[in-house]
Amino acid sequence: MSKRTKALVGASLLGLGLQAFVLAGGIPRLDVGIVSNLAIVWLSCLAGLAAFDQARAPNIFARRFWLLTGSSFLLLTAALSVGTYYENVVRASLDSLWPSDLLYFLFVAPMAMTLFRRGRDPDFGVNWAQVFDVLQVGILVTAVYLYYFYLPSHWRGHGPEMLRLQWRATFS
Repeated sequence: MSKRTKALVGASLLGLGLQAFVLAGGIPRLDVGIVSNLAIVWLSCLAGLAAFDQARAPNIFARRFWLLTGSSFLLLTAALSVGTYYENVVRASLDSLWPSDLLYFLFVAPMAMTLFRRGRDPDFGVNWAQVFDVLQVGILVTAVYLYYFYLPSHWRGHGPEMLRLQWRATFS
């Protein structure tokens, strides 16, 4: 195991221990929300760094797989950072649309692209069933994005209603 790998494992274990300590209430006067969110940002960043570290593999399939996975964790880290800022610094309303919502929605895209990677020779030909699967997923993701995020009036109008529905389902 290389020094870099040992450092990533040590930093991850330290972040996980800090998260458990904070959530257990180790320091009573500590603002648990912001420290917990920062620990999650830290762990997501470490996951991305570990994936980029593994992307140095000599196999081109493994290299591309880990680059896409690392990119996904990088998007998740950005989403968590913006979400932490809006939640703990700006104290924005939960019923409004935050810039991090789009990043949370899109961070899985590079990981989903790893499912469509083939380990075979690129000159083998086009797999049309796979192409149509990717198009179908793309159309579905675009429709969901347009319905939930692109129409702010829908978001504002249904936010409180969805919150009431959640409370009703929780306490029923």
